[in-house]
Amino acid sequence: MEITLYSQTITFLSSLILGGIVVGIYIFMEVMREASPPNKIILFMEDMIFSFIVCGLNLFFSIACTQGYIRWYVVTAQMIVFVSVYFTLGKLLKKIVRSVFDFILFCNEKTKGFLQRIFVGNSQKMLESIKKIKK
Repeated sequence: MEITLYSQTITFLSSLILGGIVVGIYIFMEVMREASPPNKIILFMEDMIFSFIVCGLNLFFSIACTQGYIRWYVVTAQMIVFVSVYFTLGKLLKKIVRSVFDFILFCNEKTKGFLQRIFVGNSQKMLESIKKIKK
């Protein structure tokens, strides 16, 4: 039985969607990489998790849509979506996430300094008052 043009077109369009899902997972993993502390073991584990997820998705897709065969148009569609989304929306999202993390760190430092001034200053005044009372 020969593969029809209709089934190839539907498979190509479905693989475009799968490519978008892969990009979404990759961007999520990049955000997790930005949030996690720099550590070679964590980096290796994140890469392995991404690889297993993507391999599983491609395996199930190839079994469901192409009878287990790897077709060039499926790989091409995924690469087209991955490259186009990653270098446009992906870069923008990474910059936004980096800015949000920087803002959170800035607010944390300012809040921490403000609270230290309030509590340390008040506690020192209280200690001085207690010393005066004891005398």
